[in-house]
This record gives sequence, C-alpha cells and structure tokens, in this order.
Amino acid sequence: MHAMRKKRRGAKRVLLASISTLLCLLAAEAVLRSHTLVTSRGSLEEAYEKSTGVPPAGKPASFGEMVRPSNNPRIIYELKPGLDVVFKGAVTRTNSAGWREDEIPLAKPPGTIRIVGIGDSHMFGWGVEVGGRYMDLIEKGLNEAHPQRKWQSVVFAAPGYNLDAELAALEQYGLRYEPDLIVYGFVLNDRCLPSFILDRPSFWAPRSFIVDYAYRAIATSKAKSGTDDPALVAAHSICEPDQAPPAYRAGVGKQGLVSGFKRLARIGEERSIPVIVLVTLRDSVHRLEILEHKYRWAKEIPWLKFYSFREAVSKWLSSRGHPGYIKSPLALSDDDAHPSAVAHALKARLFVEEMTTSGLAKELVEGSDR
Repeated sequence: MHAMRKKRRGAKRVLLASISTLLCLLAAEAVLRSHTLVTSRGSLEEAYEKSTGVPPAGKPASFGEMVRPSNNPRIIYELKPGLDVVFKGAVTRTNSAGWREDEIPLAKPPGTIRIVGIGDSHMFGWGVEVGGRYMDLIEKGLNEAHPQRKWQSVVFAAPGYNLDAELAALEQYGLRYEPDLIVYGFVLNDRCLPSFILDRPSFWAPRSFIVDYAYRAIATSKAKSGTDDPALVAAHSICEPDQAPPAYRAGVGKQGLVSGFKRLARIGEERSIPVIVLVTLRDSVHRLEILEHKYRWAKEIPWLKFYSFREAVSKWLSSRGHPGYIKSPLALSDDDAHPSAVAHALKARLFVEEMTTSGLAKELVEGSDR
C-alpha cells in the first residue's frame, strides 16, 4: 500500500512538472508572439514605406533605401534606377533598368563575345568599387589574353537574391543581351529565402514562434554573413520551405535549388550557351568538401561547368601566412566575409586562366566566327 501511495505521489509530481513546463512554454510562446509583433522589422513593405524616391546623390544609403518592388514576382525586388550613392563604403550607381552596370545596348556589336553574369551580393560587388568586381576584371583579363575578339560582361546581380530570383533576372533581362557565356555566381545560401522577404506575422499564426526563434538564432549564428543589416541575416537564415512565407516556398530549400540548377542547364542547352557555375572563394576554401558531398547531384547535371579554385586559393593564403579565408585580405573586413577587392582580383585571374587552359575561351572565339 505504501509503495502504491509513493508511486501515485511520484506520478502526481511528474504530472505537475509537465503541466508547469507546458504553462511556461505557453507563456513564452505568448510573450514571443507579442514581442515579434511589436518589434517586427525588415519586411519588404516596411522598406518600401521608408524609401520614397531615389536617395540623395553622393550620400550613404542603406539597402532598404535602394530597392523597389519588381514587376516580376520571382525577382521580388530590384535596385532603383539612377542611383548614385555610397553603399558599404563603395560608390554604387545603377543604370536605367536598376542594375549596377553601364548602359549597354541590347544588340551585340559584331566581333563581341558577351558574358552575362547572375548572382547576389558577391557578384554585385558588396563594398567594392565598380571596375574592381570580378566580372569587370574577367572582362579586362579576357580582352588582354584573347584580343582576337572584344569581350564584354553584363552583370545582373543584387544583394540578397537566391537562385530563383537570379534565374528570373536572367530570363527577363539577361537573355535579351545575346550572351555567348553565362556565369552563375553560386553561394551556398542560394537555397534560402531572399533578403527582406519577412512576413509581418499574425499573433494567431498556426506555428510555434519558439521553434522559429530557435531555428533562426542557430542559423544566423552559423551563417556569419558579415552584415549589419538584420533583415539580410534573418531572411537568409530561412532555408527550408516550411519556414518560408507560402508565396516564396517554391524557390526555397533543396528542391528549389535542384529545379533551379536544372532550369539553368536547360536554358544553356536550348540556346547552346555554355554555363559556368562559379563557386565563391570562401566556400571553395572552407566548404568545398561539404558542397561536393551535399551538392554532388549538381555536378551530374549536363551542360554545367563548375569552377572552384580551392587549391589555388589555399596556396595563395598559406604563402601569405593566413590559415583560412576569414580575417584574411580576401575578406572585406574582419567582421564581413564578403570578398574584398583583393579577392575579386584573384578570382578573376583564376577564372581567366581556367578559361584559357580548358580551351573554353578558344571555343568561344572560334564559335563567334560561325
């Protein structure tokens, strides 16, 4: 009898502890929901509300001040046309279509080999002046190495884009420029939600805010994206479809990335345009083995050529006494892992060398004769 009473008391204690834990979790959930509603920031709507017109010329501007809604729901947002501001310490100008590029006629001049680039902040040149970005330097390097033709790069890249947005930009804008080569600047977060795509949540949303908070906190700490913009960090930490707002789920997660790679390959094959997947230097050095394991399916997709320079970049770093990419001259700063002007220059040089040794540059020159 005593054992039975003791067992019942133990069961009651467990039940009370479980109820107390449940009540604490419910209270924490309510607090998080209320706090999220009060402090919610970084949504597209909020960026658009705060940004009217073009920021003053020559003045520093935030990313939110530089963007406008896109008429293409897959591109989502674009840079405003006619910008002439300072962003992340670099002069940032945009053309009449809202790209950080010169005004380039659609019609390709005779004897010109045109390279169209799609990407995010890395290709855009985060914190790097125009002329010092790797696509600009690739154009210069190919003109010097293969002067039989005029080489011209046209860049369609914006901070925060994922692969789905980049492909939409290629289809809507890039293909009109008659590319002979497509370069896709691949970053591992291309499977994640584009920046600023943060819904203003409802208090009664049928999901756990505790789980969302923990997921984003872990993902953000792992990302170490090197940006002081909370919207950029938060959005890029959402990398699974069920974490993303419904309107954007198709382009998020592994399946979104797989379908994006296949669509990119199909574009190249249908138009007989070589497609190069150019891995960012940081990922080449620190994550290439993970990338090649987790994304081995990508290398099995025909028509895509992968350029990653792990050995050359590791050798460059070790010869200068740096154990890795982070906090080396290749990073924009100790707190910002975006590529510096030094990294852009190194990447361009290695790219031109690979184009030459692989024979692809020669193929493009010979193909332009036909």
